[in-house]
Amino acid sequence: MPEWGRLSDMTVEDLHANSTGYGISTAAPSDDVLRLQFTLLATVNAVVAISCLILLVSMLRSAKVREQSFNLYLVAIAFPDFIMAFGCLLTCAMSASTATYFSESMCGFQSWYLVWAIASNCWVNAVISHQVHKMLKISHNRGRYNPPTRAYVAKQVGCVYVYAAFLASISAWAIPGVPLESGSYRGFVCFPKTYDTASTIVFWLVFCPLYLFIPAFFVLWCAADIWRKKMIPPVCRRRALAIYFLRIVFVFIGMWFPYFILAFIIGPSLPSLEAAWVLWAACVVAHLQGLVNVVLCAGKRDIRMCVLDTVSLLTCGYCGSEKVGGKERRESTRLTSVGSSAISFLNKRRSSTDITSFVDSASPKPPAPEPHTTITPDMRAKSSIDKEPGEKWDEQPDEERASEQDEIQATPSHWGRRDSNEEVFRSMLGEELDDELDEIRDEELATKHETEDKEEVTKQDEASPKDVDEAA
Repeated sequence: MPEWGRLSDMTVEDLHANSTGYGISTAAPSDDVLRLQFTLLATVNAVVAISCLILLVSMLRSAKVREQSFNLYLVAIAFPDFIMAFGCLLTCAMSASTATYFSESMCGFQSWYLVWAIASNCWVNAVISHQVHKMLKISHNRGRYNPPTRAYVAKQVGCVYVYAAFLASISAWAIPGVPLESGSYRGFVCFPKTYDTASTIVFWLVFCPLYLFIPAFFVLWCAADIWRKKMIPPVCRRRALAIYFLRIVFVFIGMWFPYFILAFIIGPSLPSLEAAWVLWAACVVAHLQGLVNVVLCAGKRDIRMCVLDTVSLLTCGYCGSEKVGGKERRESTRLTSVGSSAISFLNKRRSSTDITSFVDSASPKPPAPEPHTTITPDMRAKSSIDKEPGEKWDEQPDEERASEQDEIQATPSHWGRRDSNEEVFRSMLGEELDDELDEIRDEELATKHETEDKEEVTKQDEASPKDVDEAA
């Protein structure tokens, strides 16, 4: 270990022309600057920790959200973000009171939970990328995709957490023979660092790939492969899937890469005081990715509804009259628990029913056709709306009924198989795609039925009375 230990009394004023790069990275600014940096970062961490905690509580208290395996991946991402934000909140708050880093024991503990949280976040994102890539590949080849079970997700996340804890322990503890130990950067944050040639090689060629580079480049490869092979689904599903998947790419490109470049490449090349603020900015970017994750996860409708329900419960609680507060809370909880099933049912009902006849319940229903009666296209269109449950027409050929059933289940594009994979998309991505998908299907069916009706009327006009009698 270097002569200055984990913490060092070296300051910017102590640097001279012969100072090495290892010593420069440890030199701290003045006490006033450190107190300001700790206070500002503690404020940022408080906001991020509260946001992550609300997201975690909201998802865990909703049985409907917990049933979906892909939502458990989001829980696995939010938990390390909360631990990192809450841990840094405590560290910065205690250090701000003394205007210097709190203690050497706290330095080792901070190095541990930072490595664990970052490695867990990166590798869980890589696991999600693998599942999304697998789903799109199978669906693109018109195969049946089976989403992972909750038990399988728990095993994957548990393995990632154990691996991240092992990696963090190696870097935080002084293990003999391993040239990798934690130390103070600018007297502000503790993290694994270099102090000689051997530690520099291990840090850049072993540690960095294991905790950040490999999962990050795997995520980018998945995104590039999906784009290159044109596995992106059609427009009706593109928005919801893009929000879910591009969130992962954005977190790596827009958050983790700038953090790493600022902290380990740009910062060390600047004078000491400027480098201290560059390091502070890198830490802010790293913590804000937790807040970005919360915002993007809330873009999933079922999660957004349970978050709003939790926020309303925390802010209002049982305030006001029971009629207002209690009723609104129950309705919100009901919508959260019913989820995609209720919204999907309403959309299907809307797509198969004329809106005027659906609203006007007092209007009489058209009578069912008598046996041996010619069923015209208009009669089929109207009667299909109000047919009683269990009622069927013996006059309608089986081939025609099968054809209509195929029309209902047909996908508006050649991509994928709706009957096998659409419900997976709905449960995974929420109900944002329901309206777009049903509208496109309604337009296609309406156009096809209109064309068939015109052709049927034309044939009847051209047919002779004898042909009409034979058809009857």
